[in-house]
Amino acid sequence: MKTEKYQFRGQGSSERNFPTDGSLKKLYPSRVLHLYFEEGMDYRSISEILPVSFASVGYWIHNFAKEYKSNTEIMEAISNLDKSSLEQSGKEKDKVNTGSSKDTASLESELASLRDELKYQRLRADAYDEMINVAEDQFNIKIRKKVGAKR
Repeated sequence: MKTEKYQFRGQGSSERNFPTDGSLKKLYPSRVLHLYFEEGMDYRSISEILPVSFASVGYWIHNFAKEYKSNTEIMEAISNLDKSSLEQSGKEKDKVNTGSSKDTASLESELASLRDELKYQRLRADAYDEMINVAEDQFNIKIRKKVGAKR
């Protein structure tokens, strides 16, 4: 069992934040299968290295092993999984890049409207401030609170 090139998280590790958006199913099955079939690691060691539970590791390996009979089929399937996961990550990056141009226009329009709103609110605050100044001068009373607390 080769474990020296992997960093174990351990039970006291602070790196135990698991993603809850289902991204584990996209990222880790190929890594789990590689570590189990090619590196010869056991379920527990894999679950200590990757942020995947012991049960998920066992589930993925069990379901994967049911589909393939021989070791050569398993190794070919793992290499195909690795290739497909790399292609999918490349496609997702492309989707992010193409979507960003559409989002940029909508974000710029939203930014412009927010700037207009901010300008209006500042003008409104200045009007209220001037209204308080006029009221203090006309009625000779202090409307604003004094700066600092009494001791």
